[in-house]
Amino acid sequence: MKKQWMLPGLAAAGGVAAFALRLCQNATGFEDGTGLAVPGNVPGTILPVLLVLTACAAIVLARKLPKTAESGSFPPAFPMKDAPELLLPVMGVFLMFLSGAADAATALSILPGAVFAPGAHLLLGALSIVSAAGLLLAASACRHQKKDFHGALLLPVTVMLVVRLVLTYRVSSTSPTLAAYYVELLALVFLTLAFFHLSGFAFDDAKPRRFAVSAVLAAVLSMASMADRTGVPLSSLALCAGGALVLLGFLVVYAGKDE
Repeated sequence: MKKQWMLPGLAAAGGVAAFALRLCQNATGFEDGTGLAVPGNVPGTILPVLLVLTACAAIVLARKLPKTAESGSFPPAFPMKDAPELLLPVMGVFLMFLSGAADAATALSILPGAVFAPGAHLLLGALSIVSAAGLLLAASACRHQKKDFHGALLLPVTVMLVVRLVLTYRVSSTSPTLAAYYVELLALVFLTLAFFHLSGFAFDDAKPRRFAVSAVLAAVLSMASMADRTGVPLSSLALCAGGALVLLGFLVVYAGKDE
């Protein structure tokens, strides 16, 4: 396997396995009446082990990347020369736009299944749309290698993820079962870290290894969270999927730029 695909391949394999384990855990790991976790559930026990092993593998593979990047490394560090290299980021941006639209529709009672207050859904919708627009412009800058790119366009997504993380924690923490919501929270945590480290490339503070590890774990946990269909709004599912695709797209390009 080419170096370009080793970390994304790890994310894809780990994500599929994590999704399957989480799906089995949701089917067999919680009591029907109370929703409490079933002690000793096998998929629920294996899943954290898989996450730890994936993290260790990502750390080992990321050591092949440089510790730091040169000044002004965004967009030069991500040369999206061909249309196929834009596919993952553009697909991810589309899903993030969908997430924002879903939040806005929920706030206006067009879509059912509100999890937060209407004002919170509306705020998240606006932030998601602004974030997606900024990432689309960032991908375009990488495609055309624009020298006048403004790093501030990469910041809204981190702000949006922090807001969603806080709101999600406030709602989820009322559950007496940590196993029921920790996957979604961890997915949001690592999405936030990965986009934060991605923005570092535009502010002369790039740490490629940290970006790679957090991007891999964000993708794996986002795929696992796809199994949490009950009680998780469409906007959250679309956001996790979209964020993971954007990160993997940038990771593929960065890891393969010297090949």
